[in-house]
Order: sequence, then structure tokens, then C-alpha cells
Amino acid sequence: MKSIWIHEIDEPSIVDYLPHTNNYKTYLFKDYDCSHALESSGWDSANCNIDEFYWILSYAEEIYEVLSRQYSLEPRKSLSIQDYHLKTKHIYIHIMSLFSLEPPTLVLFGNYPHDGYSCILAAICCYREIPYYIIHQISCAPAFALIKGGSRANPYDYSFAERIRPPREFLEKSFDSMPDTRDYLRTINAYLDNLEADGSYGYLPPARIRHFPSFRKIITSRSSLTQKLKHSVWGAWIKIKQNAFEKSLIKIENKYCIDDRLPYIFFAFQLQPEMTTSALGGRIYNDQFLVAAILADLASKYHLRLVIKEHPLQSHSHRNISALEHLASLANVSFSPRNLSTQQLIKGSLCVATISGTTGLEGLFFGKKVICFGNTWYKEMTGVFENIVDLEEYLKSADKSPLPGSSAILSNRHSISQSLLDIANTCWPGSPWSMFTDGEFKLDKAVNLQIVAHSLSRFFADALTDSF
Repeated sequence: MKSIWIHEIDEPSIVDYLPHTNNYKTYLFKDYDCSHALESSGWDSANCNIDEFYWILSYAEEIYEVLSRQYSLEPRKSLSIQDYHLKTKHIYIHIMSLFSLEPPTLVLFGNYPHDGYSCILAAICCYREIPYYIIHQISCAPAFALIKGGSRANPYDYSFAERIRPPREFLEKSFDSMPDTRDYLRTINAYLDNLEADGSYGYLPPARIRHFPSFRKIITSRSSLTQKLKHSVWGAWIKIKQNAFEKSLIKIENKYCIDDRLPYIFFAFQLQPEMTTSALGGRIYNDQFLVAAILADLASKYHLRLVIKEHPLQSHSHRNISALEHLASLANVSFSPRNLSTQQLIKGSLCVATISGTTGLEGLFFGKKVICFGNTWYKEMTGVFENIVDLEEYLKSADKSPLPGSSAILSNRHSISQSLLDIANTCWPGSPWSMFTDGEFKLDKAVNLQIVAHSLSRFFADALTDSF
């Protein structure tokens, strides 16, 4: 019987709603805890392959970047290359031990691979030519895309535009008995209402930012007294480091002074390490300092400014304050204070740059041209540049006269709404992530689980019969 591995899906009970079938069986797999290393002797018993392992290590840059995110009560800290190598080996042995018990026919990830476990599992799938797919929630509608995974040429190469689209007859038949589940236009309009009211990306005061577990969590943990004391000391040190980072960043932001007569490119830094940068940015553009340097050069060439806004949740551990100070020292680069409205900065810009963030979609909403350096779900919409060449052609011909005030800028709401509706209608119905289900989409949880399971069961049936 064929087996399907499902990893990192938000609602495990979705699997309970899948119809029973004799064609395949499903398994839920959770992350392997890297802090508990397996013995090296497990290599032979797990039938590991040295050639496969060394091929996986050719993508060490992607794997080590996301491995740095994984910790429990311990603060994020830099490790040696050898430490990351050992962690990678332990995860590989662990996955191989599972393969020896029940090798998968197909793997479904509940999100883009963006941690050590899922990145290594995705690489193994590519090496062994096991198809894997990724769920991508559409943030403005109760629908999700299914993205085909990479290949041996690049295990982390994804394209939303090449998503697996549900058959038309499936959509038409699915909603005969559940008409309310496809009320995409209502949720899209609510999403756009939020953008129009400047409701997205609100400033989060530093008092609410936590870069380390609270002392209450440390004290109530099951760790030994020695471990609790060690974690408390580490926590206090991390808070001191973060406060120093915040003070240095405020000094940079206090120099912000924009010339209204000089148009600017707006670039909102994203949280790192995080899926939106460390995974969707790819091997090159996950380096946001490199992106900023490219944009600063273009801005200087065409007599523009570059305005950067730091992410309010960013910690010191993955942001070099010296690199920020160097960027801020460039004549045409300014860092806006984090309490300035992102929407107002977008409205006053000539164009918007992003790795994969929703600031790009907001830019489109306010009639701006956008360049996305990474992979994102709205990249196929009109007005998005996919490369530097297209952006430079636009900057050559763009009207650089003083822009009108933000109150005079009209959004192209109707066309944006239609584009979002077109995207939602070419995706699978349902919301696999509960944070959207109960909040933005206001779906009944049980009904939504049935819808997602119905979508996945049809997808599995087609995928296992090579219909794609």
C-alpha cells in the first residue's frame, strides 16, 4: 500500500477527516528535537547513504541558516560549522530510520520547508525522486495552494505560478452542499478594508517583544534547578544584548529626515531567520543586506533615496548592528522610525521592494510598482517585477517629479480585488491553518476540516495516479 507522509500541518485532526481508502495510508510526522543527538552508531542500522548525505551537505547554506532557529529555552546562538554538521547528520539518521520502517510514496508539507528537519526531508525526497508538495495558505481567502517541490537540480526551488490547480469539475461538485465555503469575495474585501484603514503591520511596542522565554516559563519548566538558573542567567544576558541593539537602532532611526522633493524606493526589512526570508528568499536574496546594497546602488544611479524600515520584532541575534550603521551612513539611505506607518511610507514612495512580504501586496493596492526578490503568492499579479532588469527599466522611465500627497493617491481596489479572486479560484478550498479559520475567515472549524480533507483526498488520489 502507498504511504503519504504529512509534516507540520496545523490541524492534525484534518487527517481524521480524510476518507478511508485502500489505496494509501497517511502518517503524521513531527519535528525531530535536535538537542537530543542520536548516537553515531545509528548510521548503519538506518541504512544511511554516504553519497546522499554529502549531496545534502551541498545545500548546507540553506540548512544551517534555518537550523540556527531551533532552540527551546536556550537563546539563539552561533554554533561552529562542525556543530551544524553534526545536527544535520543526526536529523538525517533519524529520518533514514523512519524510511527503513515505512518509506513514503509522497510527502506533504504543511508549509514551505524552513527548519532543519523539513529542509533535510525535502532534500532526501529530491535525491530519491519522491514527489513532495507544499501547502501555501492564501492570506486573503479560505483557500490554499499546493506547490510542487524541488528536484535534484535545486530541492528548494518553488514556483507559486506553477501550483497544482484543482479540476474544474471538482470545484463545481464540491460546493453543491457547502455554498458558504467559497465566499471568497467577502473575505477579500475585508482584507482590503484592513489595508485601506492602515490596519496591517501596526507598530508593536518594545515592551511586547519577547526574544527569549519569560522567566515564568523557565521557572515552571521541567528542567532541573541548575538548568533553570542557567536559563535565567542567559535570559538576563539576552535582554541586555537586545536592549543595546534597540538603543543603537533608535540612534540610526533618529537621523531619519526625508526630502519630500526626492522620490524614494521603500524597502521593509523582514524578520530573520524566518520562512519568508530564509526559505522564500532563496540562497542569494535571503541576505537582506545584499538586497539593500543593490537597491541603494540603483537609487543612487537614478537620483533617488532608499528608505528602509526595520521589522519591529527583529532580534539582535540575526541582525548585525554594524551592517545597519554602514547602510545608514550611505548618502542616499535612511532608516525610518518603526513607529511610522508602513502604509504612509508606501503611499509616498516611487516603488516598493520586498523579499516576499505583504508590503508588496500593499504597494500594489496603493498603485505602486513592486519588486519581489523572493517567492510569494501575489508575484504573478500585474505591477510586480521579478528581476532587477525590469525594475531598472521602470526607474529609467518613471516620472520622478514630486509625488502628490498620500491623500491624492487613489488605490486601484477593483483590479486588485479581481486579481485576488482569480488567484483564490485557482486554489483548493479550505483553510489548513486555524489562525485564519476562526479569525479572518470566520469558518466553522468542523466544516472547514471537512473541506480541507475533501480537497486533500482528491489531490492525493490524482497525485498517486500521476495525474499531474
